[in-house]
Amino acid sequence: RRRVFQYRRIFLLLAVVSSVYMYLEYKRNVVNSENFTWLTRRKPNINESAVKKVANEVENSLAVQLADEVRILCWVMTNPANHKTKAIDVLRTWGTRCNRLIFVTSEDTAELGETFVLQNFTDTHDVLWVKTRRAFKHVYEKYANELDWFLKADDDTYLLVENLRYLLYAYSPDMPIYFGHDFKYAYQVKNHYMSGGAGYVLSREALHRFVNAAMPNSDLCPPEDKLIAEDWAIGMCLRSVGVLPGDSRDAHNELRFLPLEPHTLLIGKYFDDAFWYFSYGIYHPRVCQNCLSKHAISFHYMTKEGMYLTDFFLYQFKLYEPEEEKEVLPKKLRLDEVKIPTPFNAWDITVN
Repeated sequence: RRRVFQYRRIFLLLAVVSSVYMYLEYKRNVVNSENFTWLTRRKPNINESAVKKVANEVENSLAVQLADEVRILCWVMTNPANHKTKAIDVLRTWGTRCNRLIFVTSEDTAELGETFVLQNFTDTHDVLWVKTRRAFKHVYEKYANELDWFLKADDDTYLLVENLRYLLYAYSPDMPIYFGHDFKYAYQVKNHYMSGGAGYVLSREALHRFVNAAMPNSDLCPPEDKLIAEDWAIGMCLRSVGVLPGDSRDAHNELRFLPLEPHTLLIGKYFDDAFWYFSYGIYHPRVCQNCLSKHAISFHYMTKEGMYLTDFFLYQFKLYEPEEEKEVLPKKLRLDEVKIPTPFNAWDITVN
């Protein structure tokens, strides 16, 4: 019995030592391991350069190269009610991968870093066009000489910045062009525009024409006091000054800017024939597991859980792939090589 008692004491001692060791190791990992930083409530380092951010998270020399060559300013439409929820989620996930990130809102806040504050505004859907006009004018006046492309997104948009750079690499920012998810207005393909929720990106030349040629002329561009959807309005303005709507589909004609969240696009049971998406899409909308582009750029209506989960699986989860494809940059295009949607190619589709 004495021997059994000694064994019990030894076992209990080992159990205590093991528990203490495991606890200390856990604490050390939580504090030091980069694998847990996306879960913490620490204030992000908003001054960290986009190049370093991409280098640390993607570990991909091509992504680092593109961060220098394709410089993107991202401005995010938000409001005070969303500062501590949706907007902060953008900042903690994809936002700082842009070369510059700005939140457009009606109240200043230090938590979000750089903001453009519109004073004396009641944040409703009716003022989105005013905010859009003033935000683009602000970034043009302050950053047009520093950056190449200017993207507008909502605070529930998720953006894969590296894939956006990959698309834009082939195009000069001096081309009058913009990209997004093409919608048609009143079933008219020629009057198409880019979905606001999926995000749209203007070249430097497109931004120049919008601010200097379209905005001052109410015959070409709706004035800011007009109640109108911002994405339809800016499409009208850009079209009136010769800005081309670029084709953002991939090599398999799959869409890269997506106006819905991933699970809705993957699982067809969410759709029926009356769903609004079928009426607006220029390209034939499809829903299936093989329909999403492998180089998707954006998703809309992202929840908090969806935002962080997507970011984790894209930037921290590692899948062993013994034979990864070698990445090759696309060919640089001349203006006469740019493909623009027309009634004749809008329904082009590749069936797998």
